[in-house]
Amino acid sequence: VYFALFEKARLRSGQSVLVHAGTGGVGMAAITVAKKRGLKIFATCSGPKRQFLKDEFGLEDWQIGDSR
Repeated sequence: VYFALFEKARLRSGQSVLVHAGTGGVGMAAITVAKKRGLKIFATCSGPKRQFLKDEFGLEDWQIGDSR
């Protein structure tokens, strides 16, 4: 995840990233690393998992899209 976001994509603090399937294993790793690096995070997930992203990562409704 780190290599993809910061070496290949060269994302920097303040930039945005869209994480598809944010509640999956890779998605959660990407969100965790992105938050620590100061990225603006947008994520997708299925409806029932929306609250998990809000509770676990502090994302707001406007940052979460429906993956279905």
